[in-house]
Amino acid sequence: MEKRDIMANKERGARWWNNSLSALNGVLGDYLVNRGNELALPMSFYQDGKPLSLDRDLEEQLGRPLTDRVCVLVHGLCCHEGFWDFDRDGGSTSYGKMFSRDLGFTPFYVRYNTGLPILGNGERLAVLLDELFRVYPQPCREVLLLGHSMGGLVFREACRVGLKRSMAWVRQVSNCVCLGSPLKGAPLEKLGSVSAKIMDLAGHPLTHVVRDLINIRSQGIKDLCHGEDGSPKPETGAFLPEAGHFAVAGTLTQNPAHPVTLILGDSMVRIPSATARDSSGSAPATENVRVFPGVGHMALMHNMEVYQQIVSWIRPAPGLLEAG
Repeated sequence: MEKRDIMANKERGARWWNNSLSALNGVLGDYLVNRGNELALPMSFYQDGKPLSLDRDLEEQLGRPLTDRVCVLVHGLCCHEGFWDFDRDGGSTSYGKMFSRDLGFTPFYVRYNTGLPILGNGERLAVLLDELFRVYPQPCREVLLLGHSMGGLVFREACRVGLKRSMAWVRQVSNCVCLGSPLKGAPLEKLGSVSAKIMDLAGHPLTHVVRDLINIRSQGIKDLCHGEDGSPKPETGAFLPEAGHFAVAGTLTQNPAHPVTLILGDSMVRIPSATARDSSGSAPATENVRVFPGVGHMALMHNMEVYQQIVSWIRPAPGLLEAG
């Protein structure tokens, strides 16, 4: 077998392991932590499938000069940072790589245990970002937060923690972008919650077994039932008022008004939830919301039109676009 084939098999094996480990943590992550199981993923920044050490030279680990613009990418349930790649077999490009190339950002990809409670992961991310910018070798003038699905809920909670604890990095956040984030809950998890309650009310030993199997799902999954509705809000009610806030939603069909899309949205999150619209009229500004018909939930992580929309939204520093 040629060396090239050996390397390809090794890479496929690594992807399979990362996919399996991330899925396991998404479904049973809190159970793994409670049992002290070594398969439980700690939260860390990752580069090329390996964790970054904040105790070592970051430029050496990243293989590129650091800039004063930082982009933090936070994946969703049962995923890892490799899911941002447009071609996960080759890792040809990703939003982070394009932000680096086009706008001069230094990207940092977060990998974490998505089965843990969203509030806990938000606190962990706040601390991790605080640690990053304490060792960052130059002043950082702006931070872009990009979260897919659960990742948007996690970084928003991290911002709340950062505000409450007066962490310096929060003041550098310039833009927050949520891609298919269930800000008002996810329909499939709501179905799971309702199903468990029905099985419990049935009062039969067999239905109780089904109820227990449903309830095995991690707290992270259960938290998706309520989105941010179940999260405590800052006392002021303000959420990074100086930053830009943007929301992207996808749909299963080309027609956003199609009954399938109205029920399932992008397969996981409905449009009103992804855009934070509710009966009170609370929603981002119209120009800060975009719906992409026919773009499913996972495709929001690697779609060129979505990328171009994000670039058009965020506020680049003068001259950076020309310089890129």
